[in-house]
Amino acid sequence: MKKIDKTDNQILEYALTYAYFGFPVFPVHSPTNDGGCSCGKLSCKSIGKHPITKNGFKDATTDEQQIRKWWDEWPNANIGMPMGRETGLFVLDVDAGGEDELMKHPQLPSSIQSITGSGGRHIFYFKPRHKDIINSTRFLSGLDIRGEGGYVVVPPSCHKSGNNYKWKYDANIAEYDPDECSEWLLEEIEKGKNNNHAKSNNNQIREIPVEILEQQVKFVTEQIREREIIIGNDSYDDWLRIGFALVDGLGERGRRYFHITSCVSPKYNQEESDIQYDRCLRSNKKGITIGTFFHYAKEKGIKEHSGLQGERERNKKGVVIWQPILEAEIFKKGKYIIFLNEQLLMYHEGYYQAFSDRHYLKLLEEQIEYYFKGRRFKAKEVLEIVKDRHYERNQQVNINPNLINVKNGILDIENMTLNPHTPEIISTYQINANYDKNAKCDKFMKFLNDVLVKEDDLVPDTQLIEIVRCFIGYCLYTDIPYHECLMLYGGGRNGKSVLIFVISELFKDLVSFVHFEDIGINRFATSDLLGKLINVSSEFGVNARIDDGFVKKIIAGDVIRAERKGQDAFNFKPIAKHIVATNSLPRSRDKSLGFFSRFCIVPFHRTFLPKEEIENIAKEDLKDRCLVRNPSIEQELKKEMDGIFLWAINGLKQLLREKEFPYSEQVTKIK
Repeated sequence: MKKIDKTDNQILEYALTYAYFGFPVFPVHSPTNDGGCSCGKLSCKSIGKHPITKNGFKDATTDEQQIRKWWDEWPNANIGMPMGRETGLFVLDVDAGGEDELMKHPQLPSSIQSITGSGGRHIFYFKPRHKDIINSTRFLSGLDIRGEGGYVVVPPSCHKSGNNYKWKYDANIAEYDPDECSEWLLEEIEKGKNNNHAKSNNNQIREIPVEILEQQVKFVTEQIREREIIIGNDSYDDWLRIGFALVDGLGERGRRYFHITSCVSPKYNQEESDIQYDRCLRSNKKGITIGTFFHYAKEKGIKEHSGLQGERERNKKGVVIWQPILEAEIFKKGKYIIFLNEQLLMYHEGYYQAFSDRHYLKLLEEQIEYYFKGRRFKAKEVLEIVKDRHYERNQQVNINPNLINVKNGILDIENMTLNPHTPEIISTYQINANYDKNAKCDKFMKFLNDVLVKEDDLVPDTQLIEIVRCFIGYCLYTDIPYHECLMLYGGGRNGKSVLIFVISELFKDLVSFVHFEDIGINRFATSDLLGKLINVSSEFGVNARIDDGFVKKIIAGDVIRAERKGQDAFNFKPIAKHIVATNSLPRSRDKSLGFFSRFCIVPFHRTFLPKEEIENIAKEDLKDRCLVRNPSIEQELKKEMDGIFLWAINGLKQLLREKEFPYSEQVTKIK
């Protein structure tokens, strides 16, 4: 099997290899040594088989960086692979009794196969062109189909039995092509699909073609998932009625939307939901129509897609008329969008996020795909209209710096109250922590006491610790009343990189890495500061000179001009605070007090080494400055983000109260 950047994690290696060959993957929970599931639920009925990420197989990707992030966070995760359009594949899942069923039919092409941990088989086939194979359970005795709306766990993932999934004959999907499926199997799949579709009735909703109806259901369920709303009363009877409603409208195709709708419930279990939907398919309950589903959604304030309700005009021949302005209005419904610095930002998961034009074009193509040809060109036309309609010369964002967006709400630091996320507050960031007034960060405090010490006696320097606390807290603030940059200064292996890691983890995607030596020289570098709360600059060269005036402007938060490749230049006011980690101090032509006062230089006097290296140091004074390196310190500190956030918030409140950074004897001496 092809190796991708050799790692110590075999499962990660396989996941990267699948992605390299174009097969998207996502992390799946794994069995634990005590026979449970890594999800932690004692009653888990899908041990080692259900997704870890919020959107399940919808999160599947071939992006190496994202995959590495996942397996860095969950190193024991199994590998999930979506079927259907994402991969161009579907799987015949052969369980107990399935082999006997296969004996009744003509022999299937052997194709690529994996042996599951329970001893069953996953047989991979190419999906027929221009035809979807829908996920289906028990369409024949002992046989399931994993297709559109489904996924499979792939080798070398671990099964709850303790066995690993394995490729039969070592022929894996990444390097060998599967076969085309036999006609008899396709006929059986089609027969099962037709049997599962409810008969037409006179309900007005059912007059909509099933493809359009599915788009309407998709539109509603996306709102349910994004806003985490439970429709109905979260009772067994209500979920049964929702299941019957989706069966009435979409048959087997409704299964994926049943999962999306029900997964927001704390009672959700993937396997139990599949069983419940199977019962609905078999029962074909009369009197419950797809309208029941939309009724439940409407009760919770969820809107239907007006563009799929006949809003488009048709000509005399019944052909839909192309109206790009109308399509732009349809696109905006149910969404909160702003236009900022030549980018569209859309409200998602509690804040306004910047998505690429490709993302919006995909959404627009999906919106019009059942009505028009030439979708890409039409989508581009609509996207430009959307941008024009949302353009505001002075769009205001993050107006109140006392409101801090965290994972579990918006924290008002004036009264320390946590309020729900709302699109009415235009926030363009979210801190990677929850507000928990009881959160602790004991290991982080020990780390600071070890690295921030006095030069002479190496005891913890509380003044330095207070400066760092106030500065990290200051980075949470979206205004720049204090014009200082934090410089972490000292030799290698002294804890600087660990502190940078902690800060980067707390601020996650809100950190840029623009080198100071590039600012004012590289015309595109400055644009990376846009939307970031922190900019981290690495080592200065020995002869490094920095563009004094431009750096002053950025630290002070002055309006600056930036440019992205292929786009027009624009002006913006950066809110990023600056941190420099360096072994040597920079040089500048500006020797004024104003220039040097902008740098709060925090020294690092310790060295962290493996125990063996410390023992081999001859000079006692050097040995005294060394501590044994903890190789897992970063992973340990990642678990304390809530506590570190609370610690930093208290630093911010101190800074706002005192209106200046704390005094430090060491910092003053260096300046």
